[in-house]
Formats: sequence, structure tokens, C-alpha cells
Amino acid sequence: MEKVKSAITELGNLKNRGFLRSINALAPVTWNDTRWTSLFHALNRYVKLHPILTEEEGTPDGIKSKLLLPEEFQALVGLLEEFNFLYSATEYLQGENCHMAHVRSLFNEIIVRFGFIDGVEDKLAANGDLVVDPVFESAIVKVLRGNQGSLDRNELKKLKPFEKRGNLSNPRGQKRVNEAEEFLAQEYEIQKFIPLEHAPPTSVIVDACT
Repeated sequence: MEKVKSAITELGNLKNRGFLRSINALAPVTWNDTRWTSLFHALNRYVKLHPILTEEEGTPDGIKSKLLLPEEFQALVGLLEEFNFLYSATEYLQGENCHMAHVRSLFNEIIVRFGFIDGVEDKLAANGDLVVDPVFESAIVKVLRGNQGSLDRNELKKLKPFEKRGNLSNPRGQKRVNEAEEFLAQEYEIQKFIPLEHAPPTSVIVDACT
């Protein structure tokens, strides 16, 4: 990574930017060390520039000396292929269609693919640092996946405010249990909660998933 960063820095000086324009090549992209997505874009741009610069006869020696060796370049291409899922997941997590079940599925897959990186599982696991309330998240995920029958007592308690308000009161306004409805809800997994897709995945701090 340091070698790539050195090459990008070299390409970014005024003289070399002029050279890139002269051969109709795109300018390099610098990255912000606190935003991993900018690193992805920078590496992706370097991968596009590298073949052009190695094949161009007029490439200055100062640039050539900074370029990756063939085996290093192939390793970088492979790394970017792995990172493509992480980048697309980061984008999806910031979209309007993302709900907690999506978040948990993506986090689990990221752990499978990148769990060898220190801190990934500690942050993204179901009881990880980014999960504000593991029981609440687990409850919503089960409902969104159609598994409300597996909710335990603590999860049901968390979702009590989200239960549908049926018209089950008697003429005197006293609540009574409709046993038929309770039976059918368990037998056929009838949705007993208001739609939870819009519950914001507040346990997701996207920029911290680096």
C-alpha cells in the first residue's frame, strides 16, 4: 500500500499531471486515510493507469521508478476484486432500501470474508461494538426474515411497542385476549407487528466499518 501511495503521490505533482493530460490519461485519485472508500477509488484508478504508464514509451523515469512490479500489480488487482464486495456493501448500507435484516446479512458476510482483519468481527458481530442493542436488533431481524415464531421472551418485550393495535376491546373498553387470533398468529405466522422495514438501522455507523 505504501508503494502504491508513493506512486500516486508522484503522479499527482503538477508536472506529471501535465504528462497524464498529454497522453489522455485520467488524473490519479488521492485518498483520505479516515475514509476507506476513498482508498478504494484511489487503488481502482491506479489499476487503470498502471498498464498505460508501463506501455507508454514517454513515461518519465521518475514515474516508472514508482510503479509496482508485475507481481505486485497482480496482487493489487486481486485485492481490489475482494474489496469490491466491501465497497458495494458500504454503498448499500447508506441507501434508502436498507433495513436491519439486510445490515445483519451484510455484516455476517463481511465477517466471513474479512474476519482475518483485526477488529472486523469485534465491530460487526451480532453483539459487536456497532450494535447498540443486540436483543432489539435480533428481534427485528427475526421478524423481517419471517421468523417471528422464534422470538424469545426478551425479544418480544423489546417489540411490544411495535405490536399491531387490534380492535379487541369489549364494549366496556376492557382489553381481552382473542384466543383464536393468537392461535392463528402462531399457526400461520401472521404478522403481529407493524412494518419494521422502516426501523432505521441505527446500529450501523458506515464510516466506522473500516
